[in-house]
Amino acid sequence: MAILPILAVGVVAPPSALAASDLSITKTASPNPVTENTELTYTLTVTNLSVSGPPATAVTVEDKLPPEVDFVSATTPAPGNCAIQGKTVTCALGDLASGASASVTIKVLAKKAGQVSNTATVTSADDPVPGNNTSTVTTAVVAPGGGGGAGTTCAGKTATIIGTEGADNLVGTEKNDVILALGGDDTVQGLGGKDIICGAAGNDSIKGKSGNDLVKGGSGNDQIRGGGGNDTLRGGGGRDGLFGGGGADALFGGGGRDQCRGGGGSDTERSC
Repeated sequence: MAILPILAVGVVAPPSALAASDLSITKTASPNPVTENTELTYTLTVTNLSVSGPPATAVTVEDKLPPEVDFVSATTPAPGNCAIQGKTVTCALGDLASGASASVTIKVLAKKAGQVSNTATVTSADDPVPGNNTSTVTTAVVAPGGGGGAGTTCAGKTATIIGTEGADNLVGTEKNDVILALGGDDTVQGLGGKDIICGAAGNDSIKGKSGNDLVKGGSGNDQIRGGGGNDTLRGGGGRDGLFGGGGADALFGGGGRDQCRGGGGSDTERSC
């Protein structure tokens, strides 16, 4: 009986079976805070998170600049290129291999004091995962002489979010923030993280959120409330109201005739 040879047959996966591209984008702003009528730099980093497979082709970044800034320049390393139409910056990055990154630098002039949010998006026909294709950064623009450097502090920490001399609505991020209100009757609230929040000259409404926050009143008649964490609430120079939240809070009256009221946790009260 004849013995037939057995041949090994290799199976080649079709292109659709290869790992797809997964583009992500992160955006930062520097300096933050920035002084009004000075230059602000946005840095955008695009990464192909795929560990194998073909490159992402025709990768494009789009950044719609907010009205509070004026465009100065936009650059990306060759062979990429950037152009602007109206307030929209579009940068063609070309192909991006698996594991590779590319950057875009956009320079603008910060025109008006306040909170400025800016969002950038990356797209490619080869990326089926859109959840990480957008990144937003918020920058505090302060008036000349109103801070923006190391001297702008809250409880001895450099402020990362700063109000204006008007009435502001300031909200923290999911990270550890240092929030400083300035003039005006402000509404200030932490978000995630372990925040430090300071009122200033106005009659402010200030509230911690989910972290173990330090919340301090300013010189006005402030309403200071704890959040879900174990917060420390301190009255300022005015006649403040301190109200505990859901955690085990510590309430300390300030220089005025303050009112303290515990919340749902095991709170302590001093000098109220």
